[in-house]
Amino acid sequence: MKMKGIVVFDFDGTVIDTMGIYAEWVAKALTESLGLDAEIARRKYLESAGRPFIEQLQMMGVDKKIAEEISRRFTIFKKGLLRELKLNECVEWFLDELRKRNIITVLSTNNECESISSSPAIMGFHLVLCFDGEKHRKGKEHMSTLKTIFGEETTILFIGDTDYDVEVYRGLGIYSIKTTGLFKCEEARRVLSIIDSFFQSVFSS
Repeated sequence: MKMKGIVVFDFDGTVIDTMGIYAEWVAKALTESLGLDAEIARRKYLESAGRPFIEQLQMMGVDKKIAEEISRRFTIFKKGLLRELKLNECVEWFLDELRKRNIITVLSTNNECESISSSPAIMGFHLVLCFDGEKHRKGKEHMSTLKTIFGEETTILFIGDTDYDVEVYRGLGIYSIKTTGLFKCEEARRVLSIIDSFFQSVFSS
């Protein structure tokens, strides 16, 4: 059967429920390192979510040297956490439904490749694109990789949980859906319905 299209997924907050865990870790780290109020740190982290972590810290005004050290520790923390996490039944169902529709599934994350390479949660995707610590990141760079692999005319849809992610992909001309998390079954069904309508309109025109 001919490939129908590609669905690109954000990772944290979209297919795994990790954002609250990350926010608590960051709040504690910034409180200990800088004396920043924990609630303010937590809020600023969530408000800037979707970007590489080192960039988030810089947006918070954290000194470069301190930011690099906190980022190093965060990568270690995430690597340990993600090694234990699997996709839940709602996301597994969602991916299976896309496979039935012959849709390619791609994970696009600003997690460092080192952090997610051993995570069971990435195993259900056809392709995983991560942050190499330099330039290969969500958005333009990841889309360029997809176009190189699958061709310029490939139809792509993006799913993410932050305004930043959705704005980035819409800015690239990619149809984008904001989700509250596909790990919630009702939300997974809602998003699947939108995907079906989108691809039906594209391929019937």
